[in-house]
Amino acid sequence: MSMLPPSLLRRRSLLPDESLPSLLMRLAKANHYDPPSIVIGLALAQKGEKEYYTDISRSLSPPILERLIALTKIDLLALYSSTYHRFAPTITPPDIAIGYLELTNNIAMPLFTGKIAQSQLRPEFAVQFCPKCLRSLAYHRLIWVPVAVSACLEHKCLLINRCPQCGKAVKIRDIIEAYCSSCKASLIETESPQVNDDKFGLFSQQVIQSWFLRDGISHSALFSVPEQPVNALYRFIDGLRMALMQVKSDWSYLHRLSMEMQPTSSMVKMKAQTLTPYQSYCLYATAMKSIVNWPESFYDFLDAYRMQPTKGKQINHSVGYDLGNLYYNWLEGYWQNPIFTFVQEAFNHYFVKQYSLKHEVIKSGRYRTNRELVKRFSYITVMEATDLLHTSPEMIKFLVQIGRLTKYESLDVHKYLRLDRSEVLALQAKWLDSINLDEAAALMGVSIKVIPGMVRIGLLVAEQSPPEGFHYWRINKSSVTGLMKMLDERCYEMGKNRPLVMNLTNASRWSVTKSGLDSAHLLLQATKGLIRIYYEKDQPIQIRNLLFDRSDIEESLTKFYAENGWVDRKEAIKLLGIDHLTLTQWVNSGLLTMHNYYRNCHVFDRNKIEEFLANHVRSKAAAEILGVRKSDVNLLAHGGFLKAVSGPSIDGNSCHIFSREALFQWKNDWLTYKEAAKLLGIKERMLFDFAKRGLIVTLRPGYGAKPSGETRTWYSRQSVLGLQENV
Repeated sequence: MSMLPPSLLRRRSLLPDESLPSLLMRLAKANHYDPPSIVIGLALAQKGEKEYYTDISRSLSPPILERLIALTKIDLLALYSSTYHRFAPTITPPDIAIGYLELTNNIAMPLFTGKIAQSQLRPEFAVQFCPKCLRSLAYHRLIWVPVAVSACLEHKCLLINRCPQCGKAVKIRDIIEAYCSSCKASLIETESPQVNDDKFGLFSQQVIQSWFLRDGISHSALFSVPEQPVNALYRFIDGLRMALMQVKSDWSYLHRLSMEMQPTSSMVKMKAQTLTPYQSYCLYATAMKSIVNWPESFYDFLDAYRMQPTKGKQINHSVGYDLGNLYYNWLEGYWQNPIFTFVQEAFNHYFVKQYSLKHEVIKSGRYRTNRELVKRFSYITVMEATDLLHTSPEMIKFLVQIGRLTKYESLDVHKYLRLDRSEVLALQAKWLDSINLDEAAALMGVSIKVIPGMVRIGLLVAEQSPPEGFHYWRINKSSVTGLMKMLDERCYEMGKNRPLVMNLTNASRWSVTKSGLDSAHLLLQATKGLIRIYYEKDQPIQIRNLLFDRSDIEESLTKFYAENGWVDRKEAIKLLGIDHLTLTQWVNSGLLTMHNYYRNCHVFDRNKIEEFLANHVRSKAAAEILGVRKSDVNLLAHGGFLKAVSGPSIDGNSCHIFSREALFQWKNDWLTYKEAAKLLGIKERMLFDFAKRGLIVTLRPGYGAKPSGETRTWYSRQSVLGLQENV
């Protein structure tokens, strides 16, 4: 542990509101230390006489305090109170933890952490001062350190931050000496602008300085400030100050003094520590306008901020466009901490009143996450509708398409889908009156497995269903009672002459094996009167108790196939003239399409089969089209010259099947020897001679390297036409 330094020979007491660096500078002067920073070096346990400006408050720690006590013989708490760390509870943002300095006797005092102090406080080498205060006693006041402080409340004047003669920054040592170290100009004689008549500006400074000093000064009765935590109020107006630095200096809402001040440059790229006292005074007074007479003054501020002619923009654009970084950085960022609830509630009221739901509002986190805020709007987004109806966005769009919800568009170029909240809530109530599958099944006396099929063919109405994108089924109760009433009207009591009947389960099993008609379709046929249904006496009329006439089912199945234009597998084989294996291969290769109507019930479209037969021929018919023998056609198919869709080498079919289109294309490209000779107008022998001499392109299928007979050779139509001009 390092030894403590001896106390200074000449000691001084802390003056009212004196800063620690000021005290050390006065002690250095009294003890003839030159440069004065040597005293700071003693406190920091550093050696050397180099002139430097170390922020001793930033380096504050228990060991340094012990050395300061040894040097100055001043009380520990008094020394701490002379540092800017006493401002930490006011300046530190609510979302950042305040540090603490552990002192003796279990005392912990607030401490700045990170770089917060650097952005909110003026450095020791560029301070501000009140000349009139220096005239009474030349020392540096701690209250002059915050950037937000810009006026002396005692003398009602602005502070000065530069030498009035050379314009250079003023150091704390200059304050102690009362003259500029650069040009030796007197700081005491400097004239500072008076603000006696600026009641609101002085009020703003009174409030801000009371926040720093925590002295509980009562504010003017003319203006009221919200009863909120001090650090929240300061963070709020400081955020507004940062936003105000981006506006043009001629903005009419900016607070100004009646006196003429030297024009200042743009504040857009300035750092807070470089603001002049006049700039700081005007910025914080302007920000203070927003919290007096809360929240109406905040609304006035927002109106004025929106109307500033920064971008030549019009009113009633999106909130992000109108408010810029004030909205994105502060309202949607730094002011989201719960301590700013009063700000968020006030802005939400303004948000609803001033803005319709445009694209930027719809996608904003404020709209998406604040349910109570969203309820204030007459029109809602698709996502909110999905939450209310417990469905998907696709289903909402589907409900719009079918007219169950009315379509509205956002009032901007994007034209996003909007919905009437009252319509959505009405649909929600309607869906609440529907019943689930178990309830519907119990009411009808049927298995829940049958109900989806009944909905699919229109026997029942589903308010919600998984095929439409819902997570579960909800059946319209009126459609259930309506179906049961219709079945009751068409039901006959079983008499003595009993027909051959089956219950629904057995009837559906039998009909499914025949044609795929399941329970739902049998019930549909019954409601149409195509199948007679019966019930036993003294049995309640529920679907499980219904009996179906078998003969009616058989007749209905025949009509059902005819109405849909279907044929079964057996009939398809008969029409096509092929076997079961070939049909299966044609289906697998995509040559024919088979419909799986229900489970293992496979049907074919009769029209498609007839279309296939019209567009395809066997080898014999193909030979007639080409004008050759059947064996010649088979040779072309085996050699791969003429493509067949079916045949022995393709799918095991006993004969080749050709597309008419392929045959006519072949006939267009190739000629028989008789056709070629006729086209050239020569004898066949001369044609054979031309072929041997290579004057005509020929094709001899099926013989490999051994030349085929001339009569089975094919001649290229194109080469024949080319030779025709020279013959």
